[in-house]
Formats: sequence, structure tokens, C-alpha cells
Amino acid sequence: MRSRGLRKFPITSGARLAVPAQAKLQSAMRGRPREQPPMRVRLRLAAVLLAMTALVFLRVASSLGAETQQAGQVHRIGLISIGGPLTPAAFTDFIRPMIEQLRADGWVEGQNITLHSRFDEGKRERLSGLVAELVNLKVSAIVAVSTPAALAAKKATATIPILMVNVADPVRSGLVATLRQPGGNVTGMAMLGPELAFKQLEVMKEIAPQATTLAVMFDPQNPAQVELLADNVSVAARAASLQLHPIEVAATTPLDAAFVEIRRKQADLLLVYPLSRPYGWDSEAADLAVKYRLPAFGVFPVHAQHGLLLSVGPSAKEQLQRTATYIDRILRGATPRDLPVEQPTQFQLVVNLKTAKALGLTIPRSILLRADRVIE
Repeated sequence: MRSRGLRKFPITSGARLAVPAQAKLQSAMRGRPREQPPMRVRLRLAAVLLAMTALVFLRVASSLGAETQQAGQVHRIGLISIGGPLTPAAFTDFIRPMIEQLRADGWVEGQNITLHSRFDEGKRERLSGLVAELVNLKVSAIVAVSTPAALAAKKATATIPILMVNVADPVRSGLVATLRQPGGNVTGMAMLGPELAFKQLEVMKEIAPQATTLAVMFDPQNPAQVELLADNVSVAARAASLQLHPIEVAATTPLDAAFVEIRRKQADLLLVYPLSRPYGWDSEAADLAVKYRLPAFGVFPVHAQHGLLLSVGPSAKEQLQRTATYIDRILRGATPRDLPVEQPTQFQLVVNLKTAKALGLTIPRSILLRADRVIE
């Protein structure tokens, strides 16, 4: 029985056996060119490959172009603050934590960033004009030190990122919508809650446990200080059994007149908030405090350095380092509305033993051990 796929040939002398048809077909196909897709399909495939190649090329070129532009671009960073102006040496000390952090993030002053600072010198009406100068410089970001400076910056621009430093309750003051989602062009560092006031009064009572009255020198034109005094210091004073005497010190108020009022109130302790006055005002306040034999406490380390008995407040170094991190993220494309407001996590205690000696006070060892710095 023959296979169904075989052709029948007579077997004769010299004749070959039949070859299966399928084998013949396979043999023939080996030498035949493979059938190509239709021309229309080939054209479509070529077009797709060409488009993909062009897209990859454009992305690489765009990335290289952006890097080249970034490498050659110099960003201007503005800084606006109440008070001042600081001496060159004092300004360098103040801004050093921010500059060092920026350098660590790849931003070097004089190479790819420049810093432009403005101070109102105790004249609050100058703030709007000073901020306008920074806006006209087309700065990439504005660092606003204090609530009045931040409010002036927010009023001047709705597009340039504004980074707050030393601001109290930015939600209440209208600077941001919420801490988690600022919602506009403002974000940065803020001090909330009575924790700071409790820390300050705790140290005060430890030094002068018999004290019963507390005077607080504050700037009535600074809404943050007014709020802190009403909401936080008053609560902390009651908890420490201290009678509170707010002392308004406007930019034009002579400091000696303020101390006469403090003496009239028979205050045992004095808390000094940063005042909107020319640089060096805290040294004058320290001299007057010694003259009136009054233990005076400041908020920032510079206040103790300039002669106040001690300072208790949020770490300026931490705030400025975090501000540099905000700047870095913004220069790399982030927007303030997506950067939550942060609160200080570190507090500094600085003690001036020279002033303690002038006042005839002995600083408890427990405070000296906790102090971040002791000035002798």
C-alpha cells in the first residue's frame, strides 16, 4: 500500500523512487525569498520608527539644553527684613547657615546665585518700596524675615516664591491657606503655639524664682508680636504666676522712655521681642537693663551676644538651613503651594555671664549645663 501523498511512477530500470510532494514543496521553499509585507504596511512601520527616533532625539536634546541653560543661569535671591541694616560682618554671620546649605545643594554665591538684601531700618513704610526693588530685579525667590516683611512681599507679588522666616501663625495673618497646603506663592518656617513662651518663662523663673511681674517690650506694628503676646505669652505668664505688663515700643519710641515705664510698673523680669529699629538697638537695651538692675531676656542668640542676660528662642541656624532647602527645591522646579510650612524643632539657649556678673546674679548650674553657648 502506497502513501496517499506519493505520485505513481512505473518502476523501470534506472528509475528513482517517488518523492513525497510535501518534501518537494519544502525543498522548493528553501530557495525562494520570503514573502514581504505589503508596501502600505512597510511604510507605516517606517513612519512609526521614524517618529519614535525623533521623539527620543528631541527628549535628549531638550534635556541637554535644559542642563546647559541651568549651568549658565544665575538666579537672584532676594532678602527683605525689618530693622537693620546689619554690618557686613553681622550680616555674614546671620546668613552663613543659609549660604553653606545652598553650597551643599550645589548653589554657590557669585557663580549660579546672587543675594540681594534689603532692610527697612526701623521705618515700616519703606517695606513696600524695598520689596518692589527686589521684584524689579526679577529675583527667583524672596526670603522674608518677620511677619511684616512677609506680608509686604505677598502684597507686592503673587508669582515670585516667598519664603518666610521668624513668622508667627501664617494662617491667621493670611499668608497661607493651611500649613500642609499653603495654596499660593508663600511657604517657609513658622512659629506656632505657646511652647516658646513656656520655655522662655520657665528659664526666667529658674533664674529669679521670687519674681512676680513680667514686662514685655514689643513692636505694636508687628501683628505677629501682638498675637504672640495676646495668645501665648499671656497664657504662659498665668501658668508661671507672673503679672504681665506689655510695653509698646514703636520705631520712634526712645528706649530710655520705655525703661522708665518698666520701672514704674515695678517689673521683676523683662522679655524683649525683636524691635523694628536700626542695628544695635539690642545693645542699647542691654545697657539700660543693667542700669535699671533688670534681668532682660531676648529671643535670638544675637540678643545675648549684644548684652542681654540670655536668649531663648528657635534656632536661627535651623530656620536658615531649612530656608536654603526651600530655595533649592524651588530653583529645581517646585512651587510654594506644594511645599508645606514647617515649624522649628530646635531651640537655642545662650547665657551672658558678663551681664549676670554686672547684675549680681548667679546663673543656676542646671541652666549652664543646658546652654548651647555661654558668653564669659
